[in-house]
This record gives sequence, structure tokens and C-alpha cells, in this order.
Amino acid sequence: KQWYQRRVRGVKEAAVSTVGLREPQRKRHHSSDSQVVSMSEERKQLLQLLNNNEYRDRKALRAKINRLSNDITKRLKKIRIELANSLADSIATTDEGRKMFEAVRQLSGKQKTDSVSVFNTNNQLVDNDRDKAEIIRNYFE
Repeated sequence: KQWYQRRVRGVKEAAVSTVGLREPQRKRHHSSDSQVVSMSEERKQLLQLLNNNEYRDRKALRAKINRLSNDITKRLKKIRIELANSLADSIATTDEGRKMFEAVRQLSGKQKTDSVSVFNTNNQLVDNDRDKAEIIRNYFE
């Protein structure tokens, strides 16, 4: 038994050192809003009661859980709308093009794009953005 546990521990340590640990991903509806967090915790407790059969009136408990789920969804939608409105205001009021396009990207929900792979004349990958721009500019001249 100890031999097996040592082997498993060794495999785990080797995997961690070779591949590394994966960061836990946030859930799709993750929010740090205090109302959402408290409603989520309450809903989690009610679900535990429902699953443990510690509550006799399952219909009333299910109704509370559904109402909390709907309230959470409404609150998340309200937060997204408020964020979109603030971004739209920043787009409308800014004079700087860069800030405007940053706000538009945030509003569209588009993630940062991958960088362009550019190779120099020696067929080596260039990792500096300034050098990439220079190589591309020289190519089109």
C-alpha cells in the first residue's frame, strides 16, 4: 500500500514539474458583486438541503431555489448592462482613438488577439513588436 502511494505521489510530482498546474477557470457567470455572491451562497445551501433530503417540503424548497436562480440571472444581466452603458459613455466622451478602440473591444467582449508570427531573413522568429513592425514595413516598401 505504501509502495503504491509513493508511486502515485511520484507521478503527481513529475506531472506538476513537467506540465505544471492548471489555473482553475472561473465559471461563465462569475461575479464579485456582493448581492450575486450572497444569493449564490444561499442557493448553494438550499441545494444541499434538497440533495440531503433534510427538508420535507421539496416543492417549496425547489420554488425558492428557482426564484434565487432567476434573481441571480437578472442581477448579472443588470451588471452587464451597466458595464456596457459605462463603456458606451467612455466611447462617446473620449477624444483619444486608442482608448475608444479599447472600450469598443471590451464592449464587444473580444479577447486580445494572438500576436503575429514574423520571421527575419535568417528564418528566426522575431519576438519584439518594434522589430516585427519594421520587418513588415520593409516588406511592403
